[in-house]
Amino acid sequence: MIFLVVFAAAVAGPVAVVLIDTLGNASPMLPPSDLSWPPAVLAATTFLGIGLFIFRLWPAHAGKWPLFLTAYAMRLAVGFTLSWIFQYDDERHFHEMAAGIASALDAGVLTAARGGYAQLIGVLYWVFGDSFLVAKAYNAFIGALLPFLLYDLALSAFPDRPRIAFRSLYFAIFLPPLLFYSGMNLKEMSTALAIVLSFWCLQVPSWPQSMRIAGALGGCFLIYYIRTGWFIFTLLGVIAYLLIGEKWDPSRLRTLHKSWSRLALAAMIVIGLLPLLHNANKYALWLVTRQYSSEMFKRTASRTTVGQFIDPREVLSPRNAVVLTLRASLTPSPLRVFFDSGITVVMEGLVMLTWYALFAFALIGLYTSWPDGKAISWAVAAMTMFIAAALASALGGDPYRHRISMLPLFYIFSAAGLEYKHRYWIVQGFWLLIIFFFTLLYIKLRS
Repeated sequence: MIFLVVFAAAVAGPVAVVLIDTLGNASPMLPPSDLSWPPAVLAATTFLGIGLFIFRLWPAHAGKWPLFLTAYAMRLAVGFTLSWIFQYDDERHFHEMAAGIASALDAGVLTAARGGYAQLIGVLYWVFGDSFLVAKAYNAFIGALLPFLLYDLALSAFPDRPRIAFRSLYFAIFLPPLLFYSGMNLKEMSTALAIVLSFWCLQVPSWPQSMRIAGALGGCFLIYYIRTGWFIFTLLGVIAYLLIGEKWDPSRLRTLHKSWSRLALAAMIVIGLLPLLHNANKYALWLVTRQYSSEMFKRTASRTTVGQFIDPREVLSPRNAVVLTLRASLTPSPLRVFFDSGITVVMEGLVMLTWYALFAFALIGLYTSWPDGKAISWAVAAMTMFIAAALASALGGDPYRHRISMLPLFYIFSAAGLEYKHRYWIVQGFWLLIIFFFTLLYIKLRS
């Protein structure tokens, strides 16, 4: 039944995107010459072959390749369709940067373009051709591969409840958020894959501990390469797991200082990553102090509804952190589709409906799985990412889009919470009540 509901939602999402009256795009579009099909077909076929080869060598998922094909086909369809009807400004920016990198490589010149994601897409353009659709094929591929890593991760924490792993798999394949963003030329899916891969390397394989830690840190380096400071959130989760172990035991807090090996290992990791931490700190300071961020914070404080509740004198005050985090839990409202036009509003509404449907179950899953060290490490990473995304709204960022990368971990907790949907019905009821009153407030303000 859950699978049928998820599948229906997945079908409804792309259909709604194509059929609702928002097929027009107010933003400039790339010329048709930048959407060449031959390079895209070559790239899509190559990625398909790589995917099937991976599944042939992946015993845990050897029989699940039809699901991979389904996930890949859906993402290609969404990505290629969106290419002709809607393009984010950032998508076009990444495409232009990548095309410049590919041209430089053709001339035998290595460029130092800012941002690892643009460099990665640039290499793909150099190999296959600089078609915007090549980037869509790449994101479709990694978006189709990620759910199976997520399945392994969930199964490692809940080996006696395989339904949680299957729900996580189906959520990641079929629900609108990751489906839509797997069809866009943005760094969200690459970041999400690197986050899941970090925890997968640390917690799933039966490798020696040194290899598992090296794999997790390699994933953190990949996040840093793609998205600079975002690696810190995953690193916190990795360190939490190394300190806590497989199970949380409060009595160990009193003797943690005696666990010299764990503390020394965590300290060595932090010391070894000091250059990355320093660069991430410089980037964060730049974000906070730049003129654009200051202007956007003043605008938020003076022109938005939430502005009356925040401290206009200090961006990162505890009060602002609480208010903006609560706000990010509920906004943007799915009902925005009735007040604003645009294909982004439709996609945004479907993503938020998914968030509304699963949020209470994620809280239940977080609570019921708390003793597990793996779940705690995911919670540390997911919650810090969510708070950072929430605070970004005061600096001109988009909390709705920034939290996409933490959704795979959110899906695991949601899948776990569904196991206890009858026992903790009061949590679901309270969440529905919050949604109800927030929606009434939203309608009143917009009307």
